[in-house]
Amino acid sequence: MPRRHRIFQPEITPTMRAVHQRLTAINTNDEITNEKTQLFKLLWRMHQHRTGPPHYPEITRKEITKLLETTRKTIEPS
Repeated sequence: MPRRHRIFQPEITPTMRAVHQRLTAINTNDEITNEKTQLFKLLWRMHQHRTGPPHYPEITRKEITKLLETTRKTIEPS
């Protein structure tokens, strides 16, 4: 089993930007691929900042778009 690495505070925003950019690029149709699912879950967890198991919404193109819009404010350079 691969080791799960921790992301340190200075790495969070650049990592979120990269995930956001890739998810935006592939979110062009309604098909929910494994890549979209994994990127959505990663971005969701990084944005939610909660302890315990995550409670993801149903992953649809609409939910992906909503998450991308919400996280855009967090990752925009100041």
